Amino acid sequence: MNSFFSLFLTPWLLTSGEPTTSPKLFYEVRATHNRAVSAKSLHSAKTMSDFCVGFPKNWITQYVSTELVLTNGTKTERTFGKNDSLTNQQQQVLKKAVLDSEIDVIIRYMAENPVSHVTSVRTMQMAMTVTPEKDARFGEGYPQLASYLNENVVKKITPVDSALFQDVKVLFTVAEDGSVADIRLLDTSGKPESDKLIVETLRSMPKWHPAKDDQGKAVKQSFQFTITTKRGC
Repeated sequence: MNSFFSLFLTPWLLTSGEPTTSPKLFYEVRATHNRAVSAKSLHSAKTMSDFCVGFPKNWITQYVSTELVLTNGTKTERTFGKNDSLTNQQQQVLKKAVLDSEIDVIIRYMAENPVSHVTSVRTMQMAMTVTPEKDARFGEGYPQLASYLNENVVKKITPVDSALFQDVKVLFTVAEDGSVADIRLLDTSGKPESDKLIVETLRSMPKWHPAKDDQGKAVKQSFQFTITTKRGC
């Protein structure tokens, strides 16, 4: 895992590298989850630090409360503790975590203002999602995925269409058998022809290597495809 402070950044990028342009279009594929955490680490956790690498236990000297929220679908459970150590109830709740469960950790603690020296209650919050042990992968990896998207989407959008292009966001799922399913257009390009091209390209993608859980079993995983005229989307 990355440091604690990375929890406040954008969701983890599945892909990386320089975006490809043609003409003046940039794209990105990312997993849709919040900060990633494995079910295995949650099930065995005894302290917050066991599943939050970089948890600031060394500089929080006076806790007010620790709240742990587990959301499985529409069901939410809240439990409370006093410090970094998980209560028995919190441990039992974490054992219910499964793939796509959402975990929120809310820490309330006392801190002194370095200027006024007034001590007050502050709140720190971390959001995590239970993700597969091994992410889904297209072919040999990102370069092959980039080539596929460049050839089948970016190069086929005309300069005229790209001049008026609006940011597009499409959600899709890589199923247990590696096929692409559940394609949903969230934001349109403003051109029905371009929208159709993007959706059909995703629908006709070759199969991926599916995500795997900690037992090596294939599981589904959701992604977001973004295409935009802005570099660094």
